[in-house]
Amino acid sequence: MVLNRIHQKRFSNYDGKAYAYAPIKVQRGDRDMVSAYDDEFMYDAVQVSAGKAHTLIRSKDYNTYATGDNSNGQLGIDSGDVTSPKYVDVDGNSIYNISAGGNSSAFIGGTDVNDNLIYTAGNNGSGQLGIDSVINKSTPTRVHDSVRSDVGDLLLFDDAFVADYGSQHLTIMKQDGSVYTTGANGYGQLGDNTTIKSYIPVHVSKEEVDTLELQNVEIKENSDNSVDESYVTPDYLEITEDQYVDFNRDQIMNKIMVGFNLYEDDILTPIDDKSQIEFTSSDTSIGNFASGSDELHTTSPTKAGPTIVTIENKANGYKAFVTVTVKGDTVWPSGSKVAVGKNFSIALKENGTLWTWGDNSHGQLGDGTLLSKEVSCTSS
Repeated sequence: MVLNRIHQKRFSNYDGKAYAYAPIKVQRGDRDMVSAYDDEFMYDAVQVSAGKAHTLIRSKDYNTYATGDNSNGQLGIDSGDVTSPKYVDVDGNSIYNISAGGNSSAFIGGTDVNDNLIYTAGNNGSGQLGIDSVINKSTPTRVHDSVRSDVGDLLLFDDAFVADYGSQHLTIMKQDGSVYTTGANGYGQLGDNTTIKSYIPVHVSKEEVDTLELQNVEIKENSDNSVDESYVTPDYLEITEDQYVDFNRDQIMNKIMVGFNLYEDDILTPIDDKSQIEFTSSDTSIGNFASGSDELHTTSPTKAGPTIVTIENKANGYKAFVTVTVKGDTVWPSGSKVAVGKNFSIALKENGTLWTWGDNSHGQLGDGTLLSKEVSCTSS
């Protein structure tokens, strides 16, 4: 290999390979805008993300480029390895967020700024692409949701805000701040209270509780009390400032809420005393219950964001939880994000607290222990 004098200052090739040990400029992408200063190098990059041996670059005109190892299709293009940025066609969409990790890539975008579709490409051996299979993909492919349609088909994930890849798992934060994960889970890095891998995104648990199963929970309009939406078995609800949630205490009394874990030893024994059922909101500045009420109303002035509703059977202390989010233009500020290490995950919440889960063999969860966690915990 012949290197000129300038390159000799930047590279070492003692083993027959070239390594950069000082920063070098990245070449312009094959569809990138030509700079007025230099048409050879990239000048309009606004975001970059690195995987094991590949790089993703997002330009200010919402195009995405990839370079490096493509042995698993992680560049999102149908080719071998590349040595200069190549344009990645993500279903013709503009891309607002990118993440590379291990041998996989994620792209968030759509046809306008209000779209939040998420696509993945690359290695899928542990289900880290979230497409309900373990087949690698060299073309960006829509991530599945954990929700199924009336005929049983998985819906597609359409509310991604930010995402980050570990070596074999993907963490996604929705617009409302709820977090979902997919892929390897041997260290509990999915945060779903198991160590079982998942091929589709699963909801990160904040509490070690049974799944809440409510039937006919109604979201009603404040103005005329008419039913706007009715949900079956939700553990997560969204409302606007003009709506409220009726948890319907009488249905709990009449045992209509099948699977509702407020009964002794999982036996669905009717609750005789209505006053034994108590509703509380974790953030009363977002939503609150009037004394003795089973209706969660938004607080004035309306504040966007999530609150966790606790429903407790005071007779035995059994509890169930459901997250209710009041939708707004800026539920989570731009600084909120998720970050992923090799086998662990981190979420930064709106209030500045950090939540971590997964491998903790070196204390990377920051909770004062070396114990791995299968559910999210706050860092000390």
